[in-house]
Amino acid sequence: MLSFILYQESFSQRRDFTVSFHHENTFTPKIDTIDYQRFEKIKAIGFQSVPLSATLVQNFDSIAKAIDYAIRQNEYRMDSIFKDLKLEYPEAFQQKDSCLTLNGTDKQLLICNNRNQNDIQAWSVYSFSDYTKGYLVVEHNGYEQWEYVLFNPETRIYKVAHYPPVFLNDSIFYTSGNYYSEGGFQYMQTNSNLYFGFETYDWELLECYRVKNVFYFHFKSNISQIERPKYLMVTF
Repeated sequence: MLSFILYQESFSQRRDFTVSFHHENTFTPKIDTIDYQRFEKIKAIGFQSVPLSATLVQNFDSIAKAIDYAIRQNEYRMDSIFKDLKLEYPEAFQQKDSCLTLNGTDKQLLICNNRNQNDIQAWSVYSFSDYTKGYLVVEHNGYEQWEYVLFNPETRIYKVAHYPPVFLNDSIFYTSGNYYSEGGFQYMQTNSNLYFGFETYDWELLECYRVKNVFYFHFKSNISQIERPKYLMVTF
């Protein structure tokens, strides 16, 4: 069974596979269910982003060490990039104490490092994860929440994503992942209000593949071991 509902603040647990649309959606692509056999065929040709290259992993005796090395190298790279961006666009950023302010087109975005262990709900950290297509990507983690802020220091345009962004061209990107083992997906354009997103409560997103403008998803139930996996095809 496949059903669709608008996004709400809270949901009771359910066994049916339910796609919950975000209330800020500006359009709805074509959504179809597919079977296991078709999904497996897509896996052979589909694109799926991977965190590490095979060459990098081969240079270490464990994946954990390779990940740690990749993180540290990216930190060095991003620190250098951010210093250059501050010099080129001094009006776009403000740094004071442990906080960073991004001066957006319509408001200021305040992102802070607060590592006070005595107030866990106020705890938050940020880091620069990428610079791509003219956008600085800031990963911001806090108490039971995380987000990725995409900020263009030249145009002051910004977008907020739930998961690491993957650009399809200079202006369109998507994100996919899980929040507490419940799947989510976003597709948006940086220079317009084009947006589509959904979540699958009680269902974990295991795989997401893309072939051109079609996305293929594999989900499993978090509350029932007897529920069969579900597969979706979303065409933009």
